[in-house]
Amino acid sequence: MNKDEIFLKIENIFIREFLDVDDVKLEDTRGSLGLDSLDELEMLIATEDEFNIEIADEEAQACTTVADLVALVEAKINSKN
Repeated sequence: MNKDEIFLKIENIFIREFLDVDDVKLEDTRGSLGLDSLDELEMLIATEDEFNIEIADEEAQACTTVADLVALVEAKINSKN
């Protein structure tokens, strides 16, 4: 799975479950998306479920942008293969 495919799935998670926006950009941050701590936790769980991966709390905290999350998910998927 490439970064574009990962981004589209993450964008779908954000739009479907958490945000009242039409699109999500790679440079968006948690703050710019208006996520509170509960939203962040739910988004993390939904991302783990979608990609069948586990993301440690420290890894999640290091993700400041959507691009960071995409890169983390890509690394997790690649490490499984």
